[in-house]
Amino acid sequence: MNEEHIKKVKQILTTWNPLGNRANEISDLNNYQTEAIDILFHVSKNHSVGQIATLTKTVLNQAFNLEISKEEAKPYAKMIHKAIKE
Repeated sequence: MNEEHIKKVKQILTTWNPLGNRANEISDLNNYQTEAIDILFHVSKNHSVGQIATLTKTVLNQAFNLEISKEEAKPYAKMIHKAIKE
């Protein structure tokens, strides 16, 4: 994991904004930095998009008490997969 990967995953999560309007209620959200780090901590270049989608939904659901499905996370997992391959 490097700073460039963290920056890219933060941007992906911020663009997605799975919290929606609730994002304004979280004072220490910091553009999903903690969640980006958590995702990257567990992901490697060898993980499939499906594995990244499962991990992404798990991290976000646990962090924010959401109910994101693997299918909802999949388009963003594809972006994360691409970002860590670069």
